[in-house]
Amino acid sequence: MSAVINDWAQTQDQRKRAAGQEVGLHRVPCPEVAVRKVFAIGLMERGSRLGWCALLVVMMLGMLRGATVAGFQDGDVKFDADGVLVLSLRYVKRRPEFKTNPGIVRVERPTQHQRYRARVAGRVHVRDQALDIVARALREVPEFQTFVSDRVTPAQRNGEEAASLLTAKLRELCPVSTLGLAPGTIVACHSIREMGAVACHKGGRSSLRTAERGFWKNVYVMWSSYIEPYLWFPASPWLEELYDDIPSA
Repeated sequence: MSAVINDWAQTQDQRKRAAGQEVGLHRVPCPEVAVRKVFAIGLMERGSRLGWCALLVVMMLGMLRGATVAGFQDGDVKFDADGVLVLSLRYVKRRPEFKTNPGIVRVERPTQHQRYRARVAGRVHVRDQALDIVARALREVPEFQTFVSDRVTPAQRNGEEAASLLTAKLRELCPVSTLGLAPGTIVACHSIREMGAVACHKGGRSSLRTAERGFWKNVYVMWSSYIEPYLWFPASPWLEELYDDIPSA
């Protein structure tokens, strides 16, 4: 049995090398320092760098997969008349019906009470910062919505092309050497989805509502694959504040 497992592992490693993927490294949730770097750049930069930051922020707010981002069309990221960010998702795993009837994610601005608590802590509410980045990108570089879909399709290599592109952009903005990661660990674009699930759990958000936000198949899948393996991930009030529009447990 051990020989079979070893052969399988070697085959998987060979497949990853052939696809240009990393071997022998473990992906971990996106740490606070990386998210802060994306925010800092997004709040200051212009042009394509602002656009890429905004796209990563949209991923964080919706806890999206790379393939879902590769399904964006013009107008799929917008604000409604009440200032709510509305994301139309056309490509979601195990949701083929979304191709003709998109799933919707709505992200609201913080309440006045939430903003007050952030001011007491000496900062602008984290979600306000996130939404300001997206709003500015929509004004200045609206084509950011299709930065990925202009280059790859959601189905290319089962979504891996989109994930590789977004991972490269994340690491360009947040060099691995600056993140203080443990040896043998990496951050990739899917780390954003893991970060969202863990931050919601640590922040006392409803598991059901979190699963609905991220369009997980069910709560157990979210728990067993995205939260339980990362219970060691340090609590971050800053990251948790990003999701305090999701109801508490």
